[in-house]
Amino acid sequence: MKKIKYLVSVTACAILFAGSAALALAKPLFSLTVTPVITNPAHQFFPDISGRWMVFNDNRTGLSEVYLYDFKNGTEQPIMNTALPHGNYPRIDGDTVVWVDYRNGDGRTYAYDIRTKEGKFLSENLGWAPAVDKDRVVWMDNHVGDIGNEIYLYDLKKDI
Repeated sequence: MKKIKYLVSVTACAILFAGSAALALAKPLFSLTVTPVITNPAHQFFPDISGRWMVFNDNRTGLSEVYLYDFKNGTEQPIMNTALPHGNYPRIDGDTVVWVDYRNGDGRTYAYDIRTKEGKFLSENLGWAPAVDKDRVVWMDNHVGDIGNEIYLYDLKKDI
């Protein structure tokens, strides 16, 4: 993969309106420098970052897949690569990535360990908006039926 490095600098100025005349002040209110990380022409969305890792959705294959970017090595790789439409909303903490996975036809919460390259489904039903903190994963789930969404917790360390 060819790496492109460039910086963008943004400067904003304040504008004062006095009657019908506008006076632009030359003094910047702020300056911002940004660096592109992924420059593939396909859409990338829902990024999340933890230490040396970034996860995001990418649809360069026409499917919404979960990708992992390593800031230390400057490399990226798909970590969820299926022939089904998408995995969404990836979140990362340490070496654990969670997302909503559709490989079984419905959206279920899925956890993936970067070190072992192993993963597993955590929710039995539709699992939405997952979040991860160390060994704990939470998500919304309509598990009980029509009483509305509940919040569920899974402890990866205790496997419960």
